[in-house]
Amino acid sequence: MIRLLPVVLLTGCGLFDAINEAKEDIAGVTNSFVLQGLYIGTKAPDDPELAEALAESEFEESASATIFAADAEDPSQLEDSPLAGLAIKLLAPGVGSTVMTDIGGGQYEITGDQGLGYAAGERVTASLDYDGETRKMHVDAPNVPTFVLPQQHTAGTSFTVDLTGQAYDAVLVVVTDFETGEMTFSNLPEDIDGFYQLTRGDGSDLTVDIPASALGTESLYAVGVAGMVNADSEEFEEINTVLSAFTAGLFGFGTLCTFTDELLCDPSNLDTGLTWDTGLTWDSGLTGIGK
Repeated sequence: MIRLLPVVLLTGCGLFDAINEAKEDIAGVTNSFVLQGLYIGTKAPDDPELAEALAESEFEESASATIFAADAEDPSQLEDSPLAGLAIKLLAPGVGSTVMTDIGGGQYEITGDQGLGYAAGERVTASLDYDGETRKMHVDAPNVPTFVLPQQHTAGTSFTVDLTGQAYDAVLVVVTDFETGEMTFSNLPEDIDGFYQLTRGDGSDLTVDIPASALGTESLYAVGVAGMVNADSEEFEEINTVLSAFTAGLFGFGTLCTFTDELLCDPSNLDTGLTWDTGLTWDSGLTGIGK
């Protein structure tokens, strides 16, 4: 946001500093180089059955990072102006400073398969040299949120995940049927527009309604919840500070049982086939975090 200089008499160093600050703000708005980043991790569940199920899914990976690069001056241009062929380095737990993989369409990624880890409280930095400038953005990785799932829940009724009062900007939720492996609900962004909307969160609404249809049958559901924290874009260097964003969050998982027979609420009594695909794809048709 452009800051208007206060109408006061500024002299000497005060005037010089104010002018420089104003120039930096204007440059951040008019710069067309855009980076949008997502860094997520998964905390290993305490429940051994749930942990085993997650081991068969993509959430087995301790962390994943995806960055989208574009040359855009407003949100409507993000999809149509990707920047390919960049050497974006990610400084993060487990990998040190590593060049991210260019998967096409302006997308770059690195996953747990490549050693990427997630450490709450650590700073993750993305940087590159482009057009004669060193461009950087960083985000501080938050911890897993606190949330409570009831022992039993009535099938065919909605359930609200509520992180109100916790220090997050937005909430991501995924729900998967233990028995079938089907993901019945997810609010993970499916394209670059969805990602842009995710990073506009300001913490004013930290509730997510899981619809009744996602819990439509008697079963045992794995529910993953991540509280997302957005980086302070004013600390970004040589990139657009309005359109660019870097958000991070750590998924915690629990079980939500809709069986009327309480014995079936024990995952060890079920023959599970829990394999997931988050479906996180940009409009280019290429996969971000998902397969």
